[in-house]
Amino acid sequence: MFSDQKKISPASEEKFFKLMQAFKILIDLYEVDNELICATSAMREAKNGEEVATRVLNEIGLKIRIIDGNKEAELINKAISSYIDDKTYLHIDVGGGSTELNLYYKKEKLNARSFKIGSVRRLEHFDSPVIWKNMESWVRENIRKEYGPITAIGTGGNINKIFDLAKTKTNTPLAIKKIEEIKEFLSKYSFEEKVNLLQLNHDRADVIIPASEIYLAVMRAARSKNIIVPDVGLKDGMMIYLYEKTLKKLKKETSKK
Repeated sequence: MFSDQKKISPASEEKFFKLMQAFKILIDLYEVDNELICATSAMREAKNGEEVATRVLNEIGLKIRIIDGNKEAELINKAISSYIDDKTYLHIDVGGGSTELNLYYKKEKLNARSFKIGSVRRLEHFDSPVIWKNMESWVRENIRKEYGPITAIGTGGNINKIFDLAKTKTNTPLAIKKIEEIKEFLSKYSFEEKVNLLQLNHDRADVIIPASEIYLAVMRAARSKNIIVPDVGLKDGMMIYLYEKTLKKLKKETSKK
């Protein structure tokens, strides 16, 4: 996606522009009342990210919100809230360019942090050893003995696919040992074999191992033996946000009558 200057390349920009045109057609076709379009690490780090977003607004009429790591985590948290009880949880969301961590204790979010470590960044060797160390240190420093055992919650396309490959029953936590086994299993196949034999999507086959390394590193730092994979993510949080926004608007309109 990026050119050598950390910019969205012209070719990628045109593909993205065509995609947004397609979305605009669908929005108009289904007469959508409210939409929310969020861009995360790739666009917020690109030197021309704002420029591309402005072009989409001016020429297509769709507003793209380039959100930071905190806002991204806030939206994802809306989607996982129903999976959190009085125990201690470490939410791990691995994207292409960043990893969002959120620590919960007794349903209260104690701390959160975004790190510039992601599956694509890892694949392309743009991840810094210093950031890896900082991420693992953050986990260790924020987890206390009184919190008890830490259960991880994993969101993101890659952990969902790892869960599928593990053939674990729905709503059953995935053991860290099983993730290690899946990673070892996948490492024996080439990119082409992952696509043709294992039926992984092209955009998943090359990043699933780098992503698994991030989940494993965080879980080991937290001494977490299991991870819950609820199969929700940013898009689900965005839908909840739109629902809450629409509901609030309707209540306000009703109160005026």
